[in-house]
This record gives sequence, C-alpha cells and structure tokens, in this order.
Amino acid sequence: MAAVYGPIECPLKAQLSDRAIVRVDVKGASSTVARSSKWLEKYFRESFEPVIATRMFPRGAIVIALQVMEDDGSVLATGINAGMMALVDAVVPLRSIVCASSVAMNSNHTLVLDPTQAEQSEAVVHATFAFESGRGLLSCKVCAYGKNTQ
Repeated sequence: MAAVYGPIECPLKAQLSDRAIVRVDVKGASSTVARSSKWLEKYFRESFEPVIATRMFPRGAIVIALQVMEDDGSVLATGINAGMMALVDAVVPLRSIVCASSVAMNSNHTLVLDPTQAEQSEAVVHATFAFESGRGLLSCKVCAYGKNTQ
C-alpha cells in the first residue's frame, strides 16, 4: 500500500532552499522488512528523487509512505511501482515515470519473472530493474547467492 503526502511544509532544519526534500517511510509486517527498512527507504528515495520535479517546491517536502502488507517476493519492484502510482494519483509534478520488474534465475538457468519468496530463496541470482520512461535503466539491484551454478 502506498500514499503520498505533499508537497507539504518542511521542518526548518531539513529544508533545502532550492528544492523540496523527498522522504520515504517504509513499514512492514514481517521482521525482514522491519530489519531492512532504512536500506529500503534509501533505495526507494534514490529511485523516486530523479523523476520528481522537486525544484517547483523550494523548502517543501514530499513524503511517500509505503506499507508492506505481505512479503511474498519482489518487494523492491512492488514498492517502486506502488510508490510511482501513488505519486501519479497525488498529481505530484513528474519529469517521467518509473516502473520496475524483478527476475530470478534458478539453478537450472531458467528465468522467473516476478518471483515469489520461495522462488527467490531457490534462485542463484535475483535482480530488480527500475526503468525511467524515455531514458532507460534508472537502477539495478542484483543479489548473487553462493550456490553452485554449474
């Protein structure tokens, strides 16, 4: 689930004089999401910041709240897609649109699109790609697991 608040007034100590700040808050029911929430927040913020027209709102803030209801795999791609849909729904000015997809490769060298948690745990490689409309690849996160791939 995703929600966008803003542009809103930013606290004085966090203000930037030339643009709005983008803050992402990630909450989750699972302990995995809770342990990695700071890393997820940074990853999502770095995916959204380049496409939001932050210079239109100096000294402001745009807050993206992501709630992970259930972690059945592909959390990064799902979070990026949900956050982008919330930004569009909130009519936040954007330079372009971002979409994301996950893919995993199992030990048989078979690719699985949008893998579940079970498929991710069996994979030797798992990757999440975020694409920006009109520009191509925005970010890529690859996890290679130490399993025998021969």
